[in-house]
Amino acid sequence: MKRRYRYVHLALLLLLLLVLDAASAFSSISPINQVGSKQPSTKDCTLPAPPAPSSTITQVPKDRDKSPTFTKKCALPAPPAPSSAIGVVGGGGSVPTGTSTSILPSSPTSQKNQDVDLQSVLLSRRTINDFESDLPAGWEAALAKAVTAATFAPNHKMTEPWRFHLLGPEAIERVCKLNAEIVSESKGPAAGEKKLARWLAMPGWLVVTCVRGDESASMDDPTSLARENYAAVCCAVQNLCLSLHGDGIGTKWTTGPVNFHPSFNAAVGLPENEYVVGTLWFGKAAKFPQAPKKKLSIDDVLIRHE
Repeated sequence: MKRRYRYVHLALLLLLLLVLDAASAFSSISPINQVGSKQPSTKDCTLPAPPAPSSTITQVPKDRDKSPTFTKKCALPAPPAPSSAIGVVGGGGSVPTGTSTSILPSSPTSQKNQDVDLQSVLLSRRTINDFESDLPAGWEAALAKAVTAATFAPNHKMTEPWRFHLLGPEAIERVCKLNAEIVSESKGPAAGEKKLARWLAMPGWLVVTCVRGDESASMDDPTSLARENYAAVCCAVQNLCLSLHGDGIGTKWTTGPVNFHPSFNAAVGLPENEYVVGTLWFGKAAKFPQAPKKKLSIDDVLIRHE
């Protein structure tokens, strides 16, 4: 009986030694030799590029084992808005043709400053009678910007009836001589010569016209497109004058008899399907007139109805 137990004990001891030996041999095997194992390649270990920043920011709580991640949307700082297209009164800063501008403020403070600038342009514009002999530097860019502003005037049915004719030296001389003839006929040669000298001194000339629509439409009809178009061109002229004034360039809108003389269109070179709304003189003001005293108050012109 004792001999049987001894054989059993030896058998168990031998089995334990075999197990330990097998475990030691298994631990010494290289991972690359293990069946079914896969070593991570360089490609597998490449870290992904960080995500581009967005306005959605994910925040992870400090105790992430007890609370799941959550997402909080917060607005990223907006880029500053471009400066207003309206310049300070008297400033000469013009915007080159094709430059995009914005009137959207970037803050309540800039909105307030912009309102002050716009209001000052509206209230300080004057009809200029005396100009410097030469056009100021940058006048062409300022004029292009002003014409752009003019084309944003309201126009019924989007007819865009306005046209702007920039006169050169020869056209200006023809118009001035035609006007001198008209004045000479009514007031004498001396008055005609005086008027000719004054008009030839005007630095910039822009004739504004309206495209004729339906020939049957009458200006006497308040609902006609003809009247709508004329009103639209007048709005365009005001936009143009304000824009030039904002860039330090004065204007005078003239509607004298010469504009409607039968020979005026030929002197300028206007097409037959356009009629004259007025001529604008423009340039650097030699004298800036004071604001005229208003005859009527706000209460006189603002009528409230129940």
